[in-house]
Amino acid sequence: MMNNDRVFLEDLRFLVENRLPLNEYLIERMQEKFDKSPSMITRLYHLFDEKRSMLPFMDDLEEVVYELAGEKNI
Repeated sequence: MMNNDRVFLEDLRFLVENRLPLNEYLIERMQEKFDKSPSMITRLYHLFDEKRSMLPFMDDLEEVVYELAGEKNI
């Protein structure tokens, strides 16, 4: 069973890979479902969007997020 953070990241990956816009409704739903702040959801969405071409090759999203966040000082 995947942990909640992993499911959150997979949901964001799905949105970005399928070029679905992050709107207020989705942010609110993710905020309720995953207990994440709107700013975190938005920042991670944009971070994934910047790396869209690499997303299919990223197996461990949690590790990738820590690495990318370090590069961006998030």
